[in-house]
Amino acid sequence: MRKVEQNEIRAVAAFMAEQFLEKEELQTMFDGIEPVKAKKIAVALISFELMYIVRHGDICVYDADISGAIVGIQYQYTSMFRRLPMILRGNRYLNSIPKEELAVIKKNSATVSEVHSRNWFQKYCKNPYYLVQFGIAKDKRGTGIARKLLAQIFDRAKQRGNEYIVVETLTASNVPMYEHFGGDALRAAGSAQLV
Repeated sequence: MRKVEQNEIRAVAAFMAEQFLEKEELQTMFDGIEPVKAKKIAVALISFELMYIVRHGDICVYDADISGAIVGIQYQYTSMFRRLPMILRGNRYLNSIPKEELAVIKKNSATVSEVHSRNWFQKYCKNPYYLVQFGIAKDKRGTGIARKLLAQIFDRAKQRGNEYIVVETLTASNVPMYEHFGGDALRAAGSAQLV
């Protein structure tokens, strides 16, 4: 496991898009968009986010083939003001998409945006570390990669003095996995709490 460099962002974004296009969040976001085009848009949008996080957070991959990847950032770096340059680049890209498709994506994204709210963090957590993305290649699931990546990211959060680690998902099938890692996550993070 290692932290990625800026020149690897596109490969990590493509890996994450591949993992998440089958999940409820991106299926909701791209409902009505042709799958090849949806993947291209997803890779671009994830790349913009990762370009910001590589400078302010943690992006770790499991091996040269990227069998697994995990992305986390401290809450203080998630503010709109801090992310503004990334948001502007993303908006410029989105404006290059045909208006009809962009309207579909924006409409579909309303539900997704409700879940990713900074208000939630402020209400329930003090100084959280936010697990932004986490994916394991389909053919590598169940091999222990997830446990290793989670342990590493929880250790990074502990080193930064985070009181909470926030894990969120729109996919109900992910909940048992996070519950499974809850005890280990708490031990790996020491005094941190998994919310």
